[in-house]
Amino acid sequence: MINICMTLLLALAGLSNSQSSDRYLTLKVFDTDEKKVSKIIVTCKENCAPVPSVDGVIKLKLPPRIHSGDSITLEIVKHPDHPNWMIVSPPGGRAPAPAPGGKADEVVSLSVVNVGKADSDSAKRLDELARRYFTQAKYDEAESLCRKALEINEQALGPEHEETVEILRHLAFVYEEQKKFAEAGTIHERALKINEKTRPEQPETADSLTNLADIYYHQGKYKERIPLYKRAFDIYEKALGFDHPKTSECFNYLIKLYLSENQQDDLDLLYRHAVDIYEKTSGGMMSDRRRKNIIEIFEQYGQFLLQHYWQRDFREAMKLIARAYDLREGMENSGADAKIDPKRQMKRYLRSMGPWGLSGDQPSEIREYKHPLLSKYLPDHTFYIAYIPASPAVYEEDGKTLKQDKFEGGYFPCLGVADRENRLTVFNNLVRIPIAEEYRKHWPLIEDFMTRASIKRFASARTDDEMREITRMYLILSQLKGLDGFGINFEDKKGLPVIRDPKTEEFKVKKEEGQTTVSYVFEGPEGQLQAELSFDREGNITEGRAGGLRTNISDRLRRTQ
Repeated sequence: MINICMTLLLALAGLSNSQSSDRYLTLKVFDTDEKKVSKIIVTCKENCAPVPSVDGVIKLKLPPRIHSGDSITLEIVKHPDHPNWMIVSPPGGRAPAPAPGGKADEVVSLSVVNVGKADSDSAKRLDELARRYFTQAKYDEAESLCRKALEINEQALGPEHEETVEILRHLAFVYEEQKKFAEAGTIHERALKINEKTRPEQPETADSLTNLADIYYHQGKYKERIPLYKRAFDIYEKALGFDHPKTSECFNYLIKLYLSENQQDDLDLLYRHAVDIYEKTSGGMMSDRRRKNIIEIFEQYGQFLLQHYWQRDFREAMKLIARAYDLREGMENSGADAKIDPKRQMKRYLRSMGPWGLSGDQPSEIREYKHPLLSKYLPDHTFYIAYIPASPAVYEEDGKTLKQDKFEGGYFPCLGVADRENRLTVFNNLVRIPIAEEYRKHWPLIEDFMTRASIKRFASARTDDEMREITRMYLILSQLKGLDGFGINFEDKKGLPVIRDPKTEEFKVKKEEGQTTVSYVFEGPEGQLQAELSFDREGNITEGRAGGLRTNISDRLRRTQ
């Protein structure tokens, strides 16, 4: 009897061990709208034994040969009692097998989608769902849905239908986000070929061109991008107009490409094309978008010409930047010779000097400069200088580390001179002009102004003291326009710039062979400051230099005085 009981206990123990060794994969099934799915049958390629689902929960009995961590490939059994479903997540329908003795409540979430009929509506739903997963960075799920939608549309609508091409584009983006650039490029090329065939001059073709160009960037094919963007820009401009955001974006990127590849001639043509468009359509009211676009184009083109002025028209560059300033300030027809407020006119000029002037966001004010000698000899002229207000110190985010020291404020070395009709001439010494004579005319010197100003004489020939005073005045003007090593960085109690203003008797007079030379030399810690003017027998200025800058102007002076 004891033996029989022992045998029975051993048998029961074996049965219990056998039952406890059974393993199940528990699945909780939802559709993509987070609703539980009933009447759905799921199995696996590894011959799992399905258990009838209860309230959206399915159990699959795993074969003994399945080890912990092995991949289980789930499949939805096609059955007339439920519609056509497709597994979305986990990606590819692959779930890991649970470990022996794992938690009884360990559940794998299974998301499915109702494919329904193989028509375009089902493809749209799958595509929309793919985009939702794309935004959630679930790229495997998005790829699976895109491929299914593509398969349906190719059968229902055809491989060249525009909805099919749209899904191709989305699939390429999925590959691109996974850095599968070769696969993405292949898909974009396929979409481009279809668009070039079915709608060659439509924005969708331009989109395909820029998409493929972006793939070329990741593949290091930098030069190959330029013809793609050029073709895209032409299409956008014709189909959408020059001011459309897509056209503007493509235009700006094409500029960057030309700059990166040093294609200056192509860049110049592109800018000129944009300026021509504005010239032809500038009449009437201007939208904010057009104003913003053309301001950027004028400024960019002007800066480009400034940087390459040795082979371009320097005046044209300044004119473009000045026009951008006028548009930004809402001013019309305010050219350099217009009879307008000279202060505003001078600020406009300084803004138009590009990297050698005042930047658009830099605060500044134009102040009038008065001096007894200027009032004595040039009573019909007004003198202006640009002041840059002080700016506070800038610190890092911690509030302790100094990022940029405080700027105390000071005068920008540039002098504006307006005549009685408020016609302004601006002088400076910041830009180094090439030796070629053709460029010298762009930046007149102070002596040019003194020639045109018709300095008043008090006798048939100037006295030594008058020539000393005129040379002193010449030194003052030269400092205001900016001399090397003698910047105007501070203001006095009256708000005027601090410059060296020597006494008249400090200027030496030397006469020889019918010519009088008046000179001044100062040796200071910053270097040597000097000025010199030469006069003929009648007191006409024949030559002048200050701070080492010399210009022979005798012939021109004789003609104008």
